[in-house]
Order: sequence, then C-alpha cells, then structure tokens
Amino acid sequence: MPPTNISAISNPSRQGASSWRDPSNISGIKIKCYRVKISSQYRQFDTD
Repeated sequence: MPPTNISAISNPSRQGASSWRDPSNISGIKIKCYRVKISSQYRQFDTD
C-alpha cells in the first residue's frame, strides 16, 4: 500500500511525506493499516 494514499486519506491537508516523519502520526497510520488488513480478512471470511 503506497504511503501517498494513506497520507491523502488521513491528512487531506498539504502535509505529504512530513506526516510520515512525525512520530505522533506513525502510530495512527499503523493502526489504520492494521484495521484495513483486519477488515479485508473479515471480508474473505464472509465470502467463504
């Protein structure tokens, strides 16, 4: 998953790659990625 897509979704404002360098935002981005992975797994279970 490209970081540009995540930063655009989480931060529509013009922060860009600087938001990734900010330690306070990294944890939030990791949590969002983790939730996306979990939701995709649940979708796979639903289709089975």
